[in-house]
Amino acid sequence: MICYPMYITNILSHMRKFIIIPLFASVLLFSNCSKDDQSKNAVEESAQDPDQLIKDGLKALGFNYDDVEINGDTIIVEGDIILYKSKLLDKTKPRQATTHAFPFIKYDDLFLKVYIQPQSGSTGFTSSEIAVIKSGINEFLSSNFPPTMGFFSITYTTNSADPHSVSVVQANLPSNVCGQADFPSAVIDNGFNAVQIGGNLRINIGQFRNNLNDSQRKFLIVHEFGHMLGFRHTNWRTDEPQYSGGYGAYGIPFTGNSSANPDPNSVFNSYTCGYSWNGFSDADIHSIKFITRGQTSSR
Repeated sequence: MICYPMYITNILSHMRKFIIIPLFASVLLFSNCSKDDQSKNAVEESAQDPDQLIKDGLKALGFNYDDVEINGDTIIVEGDIILYKSKLLDKTKPRQATTHAFPFIKYDDLFLKVYIQPQSGSTGFTSSEIAVIKSGINEFLSSNFPPTMGFFSITYTTNSADPHSVSVVQANLPSNVCGQADFPSAVIDNGFNAVQIGGNLRINIGQFRNNLNDSQRKFLIVHEFGHMLGFRHTNWRTDEPQYSGGYGAYGIPFTGNSSANPDPNSVFNSYTCGYSWNGFSDADIHSIKFITRGQTSSR
């Protein structure tokens, strides 16, 4: 069963129409969509400050609004997923939500171009660190998901002036956060509902360089890149029991949802910084195939 989040009414004072902002797929399959009376009510316009209105909107979407960081236009949810007020709520441009249950990755994005910040003085990544970053992102190549799933090609540059759709950069993050990544945006691609993958993957260089080995670094890159494709944490309900009814995330069929931690081996579980790379779980593989399946030049 597909679960849709509630309608959100007048999330900002200038918006006068109902809008639907469902979240993109997680690797969960929900068995029911029951909600209590409070969660059924639309978020109404009030005299609250804008940040509180954003939190109310995130609550309606199923995120744990008690653990949200807001800094200017940036919203951090679940510790390492980046949303933006401007993209989340702007109805006239691609926004970080989707109006369709199972959109696929935008076709052009499957020919991915990635910028990796090179070392310059005390910032950026060394050549060996860049090799690990490439190794992690390359796990999503179609050669690992035959016959026609996954990314068709991934090319890299260390020149920020070169065309690219994804940036991997060093960022000033809290000491207990290893990385963060942008959530994707909903778009129409040749008449189909699709998602444009998130644009930025930010790495805490202190953690990455000093506290992780190459296997752990690769795991981190794979995990954060998954958020850029639209995956929430597989075990998201562990921290958000108030949303166990299932709204706020779309489930990918046949990936299971028997508990708050349905796939302990998933790369996309939360609190996994420091884990070593040991490949995708079966449900991870199914989910990646699902969102890239059937991609042809006609889409």
